[in-house]
Amino acid sequence: MSGSPSGAFLTGILSFEHLEQLRVGSVQPSVGTLGQGTAVSVMVSGGLSGASGLQCRFGTRIVTGGGVRMMTSSLITCLAPVSTDAEGVLVDVSTNDGADFTASGIEFLYEAAATVESVTPSKGRSGSTGQAVTIVGQHFTKTGDLSCLFGVNGTVRGRYMSSTMVTCVAPSRGAGTVSVKVSNNGVDAGTGRVGFTYGTAGSISSIEPTSGLMKGGTVVTVTGSNLDGGAIRTECIFGAETVSGSLRNGSLVVCTAPGSTSSEVTVALAQDGKRLDGIVSLQYLEAPTIAGISPSRGPASGGVVVSVRGANLRGDGLVCRFGGKTVSGAGARLVTSTLVACIAPVYVGLDGKVLMEVSVNHGVDFSTDGKEFVYGAVSVVEGLRPSQVMGGET
Repeated sequence: MSGSPSGAFLTGILSFEHLEQLRVGSVQPSVGTLGQGTAVSVMVSGGLSGASGLQCRFGTRIVTGGGVRMMTSSLITCLAPVSTDAEGVLVDVSTNDGADFTASGIEFLYEAAATVESVTPSKGRSGSTGQAVTIVGQHFTKTGDLSCLFGVNGTVRGRYMSSTMVTCVAPSRGAGTVSVKVSNNGVDAGTGRVGFTYGTAGSISSIEPTSGLMKGGTVVTVTGSNLDGGAIRTECIFGAETVSGSLRNGSLVVCTAPGSTSSEVTVALAQDGKRLDGIVSLQYLEAPTIAGISPSRGPASGGVVVSVRGANLRGDGLVCRFGGKTVSGAGARLVTSTLVACIAPVYVGLDGKVLMEVSVNHGVDFSTDGKEFVYGAVSVVEGLRPSQVMGGET
């Protein structure tokens, strides 16, 4: 029974429910992207009895209906309203259709979207892990949720370098090209996108020549496949020593072998710090030397067998050089470890003087002793007068 202003009594009963006071403990993420509606997880304490009457408020804007979902008695998801202003707003929750809201003091910040402009390197190896890339752009934020997105379901943690640079490790994927984006909050993909290509792993198959000199300086050519023509840095790795290489024709790398005291080293390739599959071997030899040649003269028509005395001589890879002409095979024969027989080639020139050198690695490196061989007319004995002398006469 209840009274009325006229003194009459009205009948009926109404109920009034006292709800436990809620408190917002945290929001995740705490940063949203301008122009995007971010799904925000709101952690509450005090307990939720049900989803009826549930609302979220971001500053002065209220989210209701499908924009609010009760997940557990302590977790609500709210779709943050889209904003075009970079600002911070307070996040609060109501369980009685907006009649009362919490006064949490928890802030949600709207910021400009992370914008990607380029990625370096732009190519990687399929099925490989640990490939570090650098992403350049704008509006990157130093947060615990900073992420790099490689295509679909390829989210990895980002490392903040500056507001315009982020580094991350590309996830392992199959061959193909994926788009790369950056997220400041781990939820919203930023704007701008660049491609990152996962290619078949490069490999090496051979090296030419297969031997070089221990003093170093031998120019070698390494043949490979699936080499990255866009790589910033290509290197040859001789044992433990790395030297710069030059990529040519997409499958050849030319580099200069360093010196070594070992008789043989393995050779590998690397592009932008990543080693390619496969290794080859380079044999190291002592440089050949020439002590003397005999004869040191011959006709311009060639054909003279020249005996070359020296050291560190070998039959495998033996080449003799007379000026600008070389002879090998049957024209260059190892006699002993200190003697080589070389057949002088035909000479075409003016002064008739050439330097004679030898190589033991197929003509890639030659001795540097500068022994001179002279082409010219050869004296021929046609007769002798008198042809006889008396015994005892002088």
